[in-house]
Amino acid sequence: MNKIKIEDAVFCEDARQEMSGKYTLLGVGGSELNISEIPAFISIAILIYGTAFMEGQFEAEMRALDVDKNILVKADLEGKIDRSKRFILLLGPMPLQIKKAGNYTFEWRSGTKKWNKIATLRLNYLPPSDAIKNASPSA
Repeated sequence: MNKIKIEDAVFCEDARQEMSGKYTLLGVGGSELNISEIPAFISIAILIYGTAFMEGQFEAEMRALDVDKNILVKADLEGKIDRSKRFILLLGPMPLQIKKAGNYTFEWRSGTKKWNKIATLRLNYLPPSDAIKNASPSA
């Protein structure tokens, strides 16, 4: 059994932790994002909510995979779980090079060899002319 369970993740363009401990998220999106050009460079941050079934220090790894399962970003994580065992973790913002539309997967592992999915971000290619058509009110 994993000692950490991820319950939800929110994608955004940028985020910061305030002095009060609260988080400010900028450019919040759902699990789907439209991009107007490919290739593209985008910046993604993920705010993760979870529960830990342990206390104290932990170490983990995370990675972002493109449509073809190539690793785009990989990072080591470490932190401390307090007695409440509920946690919020901010990853990023991470620069991602987008070569094609599709599903981009974010994964983590802690103490095991098995990678676990954090969340999937669907990137859709929507050319600028299509974006303008879709934004116009219909008659």
